[in-house]
Amino acid sequence: MNITLLNLRKLSKQDKYREKYLRWHKTYEKRATTELLKVFKGWTKGMMITGQPNQWVHQLDDQFDEEDLIKAYVKIYTEIGLKHGQRIGRAANMQKKDFNPDFFKEFYERYVALYLQQSGMARIYDVRNTFISFIAEMLTSRQVNSMFGDAPDASRVATWIQNQARKRNFFRWQALRIARTESTAASNLGGLNAIKDSGYVMDKIWVSAQDSRTRKNPDDWFDHYHMNGKSVRADSKFEMSSMKGHVDHLEYPGDPKGHPSNIINCRCTLIYKPRKVDGRLVRQ
Repeated sequence: MNITLLNLRKLSKQDKYREKYLRWHKTYEKRATTELLKVFKGWTKGMMITGQPNQWVHQLDDQFDEEDLIKAYVKIYTEIGLKHGQRIGRAANMQKKDFNPDFFKEFYERYVALYLQQSGMARIYDVRNTFISFIAEMLTSRQVNSMFGDAPDASRVATWIQNQARKRNFFRWQALRIARTESTAASNLGGLNAIKDSGYVMDKIWVSAQDSRTRKNPDDWFDHYHMNGKSVRADSKFEMSSMKGHVDHLEYPGDPKGHPSNIINCRCTLIYKPRKVDGRLVRQ
């Protein structure tokens, strides 16, 4: 049986799939980071401030167009979701050999825009606000005061920020954190949608990274380390309780409906196992 549709008793196969997913995830994360930095650098390149320093921060909100970020999110979720969904779909449909990647692509591309509109806009707004706060901190930093004096010229300060934005590390660690979070969500969303076309009744099984970075009680709000191997029906949700009493119901790792402490920087994934009765696969 393909490692995606594993027998849970064969833990070595689960471990191999985890390792493979983490390698895939690095490529997904890199692709997402590229798209996000393109938006952030583009916003900064076109940034203009005028008047006195106490007016500058208020001018940022009108200049950073959220449509640019929405388009980037659609691209990230479409490309990563399709890539991972096709990987999962081909494996899940090996038994009947009729997974149609073209049909899945057509369906998923239509689905992503609607999904982000319904479930992802809060994340997009948060990312935009995080970037605005980052630039605001630059505008009000001691470095600006020391370089330009108590009455800095707006155009000179804007040019300085634009020059900073050309550097490789500009907003990079923040972009990587966002990209890691969204790569997890996009890949698992794509995989879950691909499995719906399998023709079988499926269970989904949580697979966590199982390393020192994995969320684990008592140090973290939520425990992903011990979620490893938890199984529910593919059309059900995982129930996760935090150390502080908050309860999340997630369709997949990275689900935007989850608490930030449960999804930011998550690298968990799902594997799928067809249900059997008397040794026979259960059709939908």
